[in-house]
Amino acid sequence: MDKIRKKIIAGAALLLMAAGLTLALPAQKRTLDDASKLFLSEVRYLISRQEKKFFYKLTPAQRPDFITSFWKKRDPDTYTEENEFKEAYYKRIAEANALFREGSTPGWLQDRGRIYIMLGPPDDRVTNPGFRDFHYEYWYYFATPQVIRLVFIDRDLNGEYELATGADQSGMSRNPSYSLAQIQKLMEGRTLNVKKRNSFEISAEMERGLGDNLNIRLMLPYNHIWMTESDGVLSTTLAVTLKVYENGNEEVTWTYFKEYPVSMIEAEAEEYFKKQHTIDILSNLPDGNYRIKIEVVNKTDGRKINREMRFNLRPSTDVAPPKTDLPGKAAPSLPKLIEAHTVSVKQNQTFEVGTEIQRGVGDGFIIRLMVPYRELQAAESEGPLNASLALALQIQVESTGKVAWSHAREYPISLDAAETAAVIDHDYIIEVPAQLPTGSYRLLMRLENAAGERKLEKQIAFRK
Repeated sequence: MDKIRKKIIAGAALLLMAAGLTLALPAQKRTLDDASKLFLSEVRYLISRQEKKFFYKLTPAQRPDFITSFWKKRDPDTYTEENEFKEAYYKRIAEANALFREGSTPGWLQDRGRIYIMLGPPDDRVTNPGFRDFHYEYWYYFATPQVIRLVFIDRDLNGEYELATGADQSGMSRNPSYSLAQIQKLMEGRTLNVKKRNSFEISAEMERGLGDNLNIRLMLPYNHIWMTESDGVLSTTLAVTLKVYENGNEEVTWTYFKEYPVSMIEAEAEEYFKKQHTIDILSNLPDGNYRIKIEVVNKTDGRKINREMRFNLRPSTDVAPPKTDLPGKAAPSLPKLIEAHTVSVKQNQTFEVGTEIQRGVGDGFIIRLMVPYRELQAAESEGPLNASLALALQIQVESTGKVAWSHAREYPISLDAAETAAVIDHDYIIEVPAQLPTGSYRLLMRLENAAGERKLEKQIAFRK
């Protein structure tokens, strides 16, 4: 045993000599100064057991050279002055502290922080504060041979989320669960991605229509939109603000604001996450040179992205549609609407509600309701808007009358005076995902505000 131990020490000495260091013998553990303690604490997710063992055996004078070598061998591009790996690592520590502030433990030392630092931001994060008698989060990673879902549970409701493993996960999900050893192996095999990642990407394109009409199309990857989960449905709201200026002029020529609910059935999430969410906005601008500012805010996690671009509008008969200077693939074809017609309408007061049924993935489709904000506001009121809409939907098979699908939910709306003024001329949009095989159906809809002052009952026949 002593011979083997001497060989290990000799091998360690050779490794350190290659890094310009020598191993101080005898090999007892030395007392660490504050700077060395801080270094070991900060690199706890990176340093190997062997490196840590060697570090303890170095003299205080040797440790700075070890630290320099430690980061240098992890530098992905030694020809630049910056160490992109080191910068990315400390950036993730700062992000983890900012994102996971609940509980008494600093964010980067929590389980969520540890996974965030080593695996990076999840491709999707689903939060549900209020499941049974505890809180939980799902984290999805898609850039692996198979989709990986990790579950974090706050059992004591104190903000301290713990990574659920083995049986803990299997009780939360039908997806495969992962033991702690499997997760650690995954983390060890995944190199910290130092490539700059825009976690909330957007691309935009424009297309000239008839006359002065202009279609502005925004495209966001579904797997960059963080959502919350409720009753098997993932949802969030994107707040979109557009401002158009004539080149050389700081006065706004055209402005637009609207909130767009985004939702999908959780069972279809993996398929949706391969696609882009498309928002089409119709504007009216004469020919000329313009500058547009685009702002999109995800109201689930508060992340915001801003883009600014210049574009030229020319008659559509003279030139091809203008291209933007934003990155992105060719615009996808617009989702097709399912042909539907109203069978009957019953209401106690005028309650204008637009209805669309849009094709989705496979047997999926989305029922979209468009309720004017103005109809939710009290008459002649210019103050805040507080309302609640109770929606009940039922789909029957046209030939038999058998109920094939149903949905019931309340939608609270709370806006301050400034927010109300910005949206009052727009629609509040409700999107409800559903899934049914091909056939003929009848949609029965009941919508009323909380006070019961406005009530709408509507039947729509459609075939998909």
